[in-house]
Amino acid sequence: MEGLRTLHAEHKLDFHGALAVLRNPKPERAKPRVRVSRRRGKLIEGIPAARKRRKAPALRAGTKTAKILRLLQRPTGASLAELTKATGWQAHSVRGFLSGAVKGKMRLRLISLKRDDGARAYRVASK
Repeated sequence: MEGLRTLHAEHKLDFHGALAVLRNPKPERAKPRVRVSRRRGKLIEGIPAARKRRKAPALRAGTKTAKILRLLQRPTGASLAELTKATGWQAHSVRGFLSGAVKGKMRLRLISLKRDDGARAYRVASK
């Protein structure tokens, strides 16, 4: 209790303010974050800004990306066979596109679920 009284006298704080200072003695400030740049692979140090909600990506009609996203947005999702048939890609290319472009670059949340027939289906989670 003696520490609280001296802290109160030094900082002119009330009891609750003194407790907050004791719990977190350092002032709140943004910590610099080190990350790797996607384009050049360089280390970048910066203070993270407030996270903004990303807009839906603008898609050109008729592209394979648009076809895949349209299939993934269905309530039942799309199986790997449906995605390979729609794009003409091999299965490993579709899975790579889902993890790299859809989850990575577009930052969409992808859900994998098992259908009644045993086939795996993928679906983009609604907001």
